[in-house]
Amino acid sequence: MDVFNDISSELSSRLKGRTSDAFLVILGSGMSRSFAEEEYEVIGVLSNRDLDGHPGKVGLWWHKEIPVILSLGRDHLYEGSSTEQVVSLIDCVALLGLRRLILTNAAGGLHPLLQTGDLMMQTGYLTTLAGSKRLRRGNLSYRHPEGTFVFSDRSSSLMPHLIISVQAEALKRGVVLKEGTYAGVLGPSYETSAEIRMLRYMGGNAVGMSTITEVEAAFSNGMDVMGFSLITNVLSDTNQKVVTHDEVTEAASRAGKSVRVAIETAVEVMGQ
Repeated sequence: MDVFNDISSELSSRLKGRTSDAFLVILGSGMSRSFAEEEYEVIGVLSNRDLDGHPGKVGLWWHKEIPVILSLGRDHLYEGSSTEQVVSLIDCVALLGLRRLILTNAAGGLHPLLQTGDLMMQTGYLTTLAGSKRLRRGNLSYRHPEGTFVFSDRSSSLMPHLIISVQAEALKRGVVLKEGTYAGVLGPSYETSAEIRMLRYMGGNAVGMSTITEVEAAFSNGMDVMGFSLITNVLSDTNQKVVTHDEVTEAASRAGKSVRVAIETAVEVMGQ
């Protein structure tokens, strides 16, 4: 696509050989508001993104002299995007030599110890996606422990020491980072009581409608990944409350400071 060719050219020009030092940060629903527009330079507009809370811009931000590419929003499979469209920006920056990815998303809390406003570091992944909704690449490694649909759990084995370091540094800045397994579903409907029970049984601690395909693409490109889920609502299988997308984005906006601290801390620790 021309837009990604343009983004690639802009990044090559601005980073001037520092691509290997750079990060890509994908901001989930409402989390783009963690960054003021004057803080970053817009280097591309992904006009096909029109979901509220996903502005569809790509920006270049510098944190302590470390270049950070911001994806202000993302594509979702439930919007009709293909798996390759969802991961286009990841593939684009990987071709330039970028090897570090930070993912954020809004998620529903499945674990009883997760409350609205909590930030959960993603230490594992499971998915209910199948067939054409899975990213089909030959260099993805799958395993199925205990019958669950879990793909290569490299996120927890890749850098557990960094997860601990990020938690410790964030705590010094007043932000508690919990941890758990992120469960990915297609959406766009929110989970039924039966689905909530199923996901808990499978080992999910939080659930959302994105990220899984991005993690698969990152692993296939040999990238280091760190992910954060902001718990925007708590899911119950006995007393369900109707959840709206507006409520999710508002909750994400209120937690903007914590999200910002988590991202900055991850950039500093992973960039050492």
